[in-house]
Amino acid sequence: MPTSAAGSDPAPAGAARRPRGLTLLELLVVLAIVGIASVGVVQAWRGDADRRLDRLATGLRDQIEAVRALARAGGTRAELAWDAQGLRWRGLPEAALPELPRARPWPLEDVALTLEPPQPALSLGTEPMGPPWRLTLRHGERTRTLAFDGWGAVRVE
Repeated sequence: MPTSAAGSDPAPAGAARRPRGLTLLELLVVLAIVGIASVGVVQAWRGDADRRLDRLATGLRDQIEAVRALARAGGTRAELAWDAQGLRWRGLPEAALPELPRARPWPLEDVALTLEPPQPALSLGTEPMGPPWRLTLRHGERTRTLAFDGWGAVRVE
């Protein structure tokens, strides 16, 4: 029977004791693996519709910022209009930015746009400041909102 007295240990002399439980390093490695795996699962779970709506909102924000700068620099007004065929820019010089869709519509593919305050088109003027607006992109139950507070940059919410 083992006791606390010296020499009463059942293990032979010189044999190493086997540690019980997990070390802190092992626990951290397991947590890191679980964290990396969960990021991949969340990205796959979000789905293609969310990623497509994110890309559309980010691309539209970048175009609006480019057109705002162009309108200020050139002293012109530009409008972003949309209908059942898609988005189109009006009022831009033909040589302005070749990657912007002008006469041809930019398809929205089942994405509805709502502008607050309600207007038929989003007008961008020659001044750096302007009235605040919110442009909401909706695909099913998913939404992304482009917001302009009147003086800063357009942001995606």
